[in-house]
Amino acid sequence: PIYQMLGVTVKQERPDLEEKRQKLVVQDAQNKKSLKEIEDQILELLAKSEGNILDDAVLISTLAEAKITSNKIEIQVKQALKTKAVIDKARVNYEPIAVRVADLFFCISEMASVDPMYQYSLEWYINLFLLAVSRSQEGANLEERVLSIIETFTVTLYRTVCRTLFEKDKMLFSFLLTKTVMLAEKNID
Repeated sequence: PIYQMLGVTVKQERPDLEEKRQKLVVQDAQNKKSLKEIEDQILELLAKSEGNILDDAVLISTLAEAKITSNKIEIQVKQALKTKAVIDKARVNYEPIAVRVADLFFCISEMASVDPMYQYSLEWYINLFLLAVSRSQEGANLEERVLSIIETFTVTLYRTVCRTLFEKDKMLFSFLLTKTVMLAEKNID
């Protein structure tokens, strides 16, 4: 869930980065597919080749095309690695949000052991998170923005979940939420 929530966070906060990352994934898959097809074609031609393979014009031209395609793909891979490094560096800034949101999801999941009625879907949870992100303050810099999102989501989750709990279970949920936050912040062990 941490990586899933990181993707959700970055998609909300920096859609440009997430779009680039998605394009890189698609491009990488297409490149691997192209290389595999070329490799298969060469192996097939080699298997069908009779006599001296240097006399097989189709095989020679296929090898030449494969070299050109391979070089193009190699350049694309190098560019993709540079872009991926930039994206990963930017995504790291949002990891504290993803960690907190994932921890809190497991916190509310524990409530199902108290009463089976306390089950929350991941879709509901993500929508609640997105609502909290839209309500959080912008902040003067990225660090303040991250802290604002974490704080806003924690409070929003607490208030929303408490509305769904029986009165007798609200204190337990408060304890679980506090314990989860304090463990995450290393205030307790």
